[in-house]
Parts: sequence; structure tokens; C-alpha cells
Amino acid sequence: MALGLAAKKEIVAEVSEVASRALSVAV
Repeated sequence: MALGLAAKKEIVAEVSEVASRALSVAV
């Protein structure tokens, strides 16, 4: 379960990073 949580956290971090990058490109 802890492993899944860590993976989820990593995925969320990656998604937010991509989102912020897309936002800065849009702006």
C-alpha cells in the first residue's frame, strides 16, 4: 500500500509539473 501511495504521489507531481509547463507556454 505504501508503494502505491508513493507511486501516486510521483504521478501527481509529474502531472502538476507538466500542467505548469503547459500553462507557462500558454502564457
